[in-house]
Amino acid sequence: MNWYALRGKPHKEATVQQRLQARQLAEVYYPSLTHPRSKKEKPYFPGYVFVKTDLQALGRNVFEWLPGARGLVRFGDEAAVVPECL
Repeated sequence: MNWYALRGKPHKEATVQQRLQARQLAEVYYPSLTHPRSKKEKPYFPGYVFVKTDLQALGRNVFEWLPGARGLVRFGDEAAVVPECL
């Protein structure tokens, strides 16, 4: 199992996170900040949600066709693995 960056459509990061958690397709990490005055949640990395999954077993198409998502970040045809720690 590896971490991957999943690109989302504008302002759909929270929706993608909720859909992934509801389907239990992957462990999801959606870093966000809350504005102190308005209490609105803003993504720390706009346009991205991070997922930890076994891509070989699950397949890449699950993330390509997820509503609100644009697919995994790739280099060529390979999904880019996000290191566990830097």
